[in-house]
Amino acid sequence: MKKYLLLLLLAVFGLSFQSPVYAQEAEELEEFVEIEGIDYWVLNMNLLSGNKAFTSGSLWGDGHAKVTQAWDISIDMGRDSWPLRLLFGATRSASKKRVVVGGTNYRTEVSEVYAGVRKYLGKRALRLYFGAGVAGIGGLIETETTTSKTRYSETALGPFVNGGMLIDMSDTYHIGVDVRQIYGTKVTIDGKEGSLDYLQAGLLIGVHW
Repeated sequence: MKKYLLLLLLAVFGLSFQSPVYAQEAEELEEFVEIEGIDYWVLNMNLLSGNKAFTSGSLWGDGHAKVTQAWDISIDMGRDSWPLRLLFGATRSASKKRVVVGGTNYRTEVSEVYAGVRKYLGKRALRLYFGAGVAGIGGLIETETTTSKTRYSETALGPFVNGGMLIDMSDTYHIGVDVRQIYGTKVTIDGKEGSLDYLQAGLLIGVHW
């Protein structure tokens, strides 16, 4: 009986001390749990290349290139616990000179800065998102003939909506697609009233932290 009691006491005494390996694992687990509880800052930076199609009523209608190549850079950021991320970006597109009836060369250009919010769905390798905000957009039309060259420009404000998908390629890099539309802009260029409204779609590559 004394023998079994001694063995039981030794077992309890031994269990009261953690092995170095187990103690280290326990400390790491505790630190991991604490880190998991931190409200991290999250940031996505994207570079997009795509096409911009000007919608009906746009001054980029008759005689001008309705579809141009577009470049867009954007950043969205926020705390991991925030329901929405802050979104900031800029985009630019320009058409090459185009000869139309009468021998006039037309060149169009659109530059824009925007700010808004973005909502992500899910935290896995494939993430969907949608967002909205306000854009400040400027349009330029340049006409050139054999005897003269004229530039007309105007700026406007308008709301935008956008959506897309990101696919994580690693812990840092991702690729994706993005679709965006701006509407409700009103401008007058060269005596003509119209808009700078457009629909833009493209592929993007980016980094995230």
